[in-house]
Formats: sequence, structure tokens, C-alpha cells
Amino acid sequence: MKRKLKQYFSLTVCLMLIITLLVFANGCSREAKIYEDGFYQYIIVGENSNFQDKNNNAIAIVGFTTLGLEQEAIEIPREIDGKPVKHIGFFDEGFYHNKSHHVYCGNLKKLYIHENIKGINYFYGSEVDLMVCSNSFEITFNFANLKNVYVYKSLYDELKGNMSDCKPANIVFMNNNSNEVNGGYYSLDNIDTGEKIPLPFNPERNGYEFIGWYTEPECINEWDFDVSPTIEEGVEFRLYAGWRGV
Repeated sequence: MKRKLKQYFSLTVCLMLIITLLVFANGCSREAKIYEDGFYQYIIVGENSNFQDKNNNAIAIVGFTTLGLEQEAIEIPREIDGKPVKHIGFFDEGFYHNKSHHVYCGNLKKLYIHENIKGINYFYGSEVDLMVCSNSFEITFNFANLKNVYVYKSLYDELKGNMSDCKPANIVFMNNNSNEVNGGYYSLDNIDTGEKIPLPFNPERNGYEFIGWYTEPECINEWDFDVSPTIEEGVEFRLYAGWRGV
């Protein structure tokens, strides 16, 4: 009887160990599900694994859709489906399973990001200009191959000694609404002599309709985007959003 009990006990322990190992191995080998939204392919960081930001459910852009690969200019949103977008490219780190999500640019020439982006990793776009639409610089780069990185001139002047790889942009779009949002900056761009200013993505404001871009905060003279501006070297050309209450 005792011998049989020992055999049953040994068998039970072995079965439990096998089940535990199978569950553990399955959990370690699972890859994060890749979702699609508009131009973007993304993962929910921390979903199905022990990755970074496990409890945040932040989003990492890990590629572009077929439509996204056709674009020459893309603006990364601040959130998708109510979850904050924090990363472009990502390194999934599990117990026994690591995966690097590499992002390829396709036809992309300009990538616009805001203050929500905390890291750009494994991004391969040697002809891409990165426009950092943020009044602070807290982005980490890891294997990010970019042509130029542009920031606001005010930020460049403030941190010039620590920003040798960045350049000051010569086109600035102001939200013309509140300095509490990114210091009043909405977007930026950079053009060469004789080039026209690319039309930016339209801003949004609750209770107001966007009516165009103007050369002064009072919104008297609307800017003609078919005209090439004359910009002195080291000077920032500013345009201001126009609003109409609805």
C-alpha cells in the first residue's frame, strides 16, 4: 500500500512539473499580438508577457501598414484606442524569449513626433528627417538610423551643449491657444531656400473650428502655402493657428 502511494505521489509530482513547464514555456514563447490602425502597426506593451511598462498598457509602434508605407510624411499620434503611444520600435524582453521589433520607413521622408514619445528603437530610415514637436527632450535612441533630428530653436539654444546631433528647425507652428500645452508649440518643420512650407496636420481644439494658418497671433494675414518664404539663417519663421468658435 505504501509503495503504491509513493508511486502515485511520484507520478502526480511528475505530471505537475510537466504541466508547469509547459505553461511556463508557452508563456515565455508567446509574442505580443500586432494590431493595425490606419498607418500603424503596433503592440500593447506588457500584453501577454513580462515586458517593460507591464502595467501601463502603453503602445509601441512596430511597423507601418501597406498604406503607411506609401506615405512620405507621417505624424505619430499621442494615443491609439485610448492608450498612450510611447515607443517607436521596441525590444520585447521576456524570461527566455526576446524579440526586437524593427521599424522600416518605406517611402517616408519626414516623421513628426510629440512629447509622448519616450524612445525610438530599431528604426531604419536613413533618408528620414525626424521632427520632434516637443518643448523638452527626453527621448532615448537605440539603433535609430535617421537623416536629421530637428527641434524647436528655443530648446536647441537652451540645451545646445547636450544636443550635438540635433538641429534647430526654421518653421514653427503655434497653437495660438494656450502655452500650457507644450509651451504653445504645435508643430515644426524645416525647409531649404526656395522650398514651400509643407502644410501641417490640422490642429484640434474643443469648441472651436480651425480656419487656417496666419502670420500673426491676431490672425490678420493668412499664409499662402504656395509661396516660398524668405527666412534668414538662424531665424524661426512662425505661423499661428486661427480659430472660430462653434
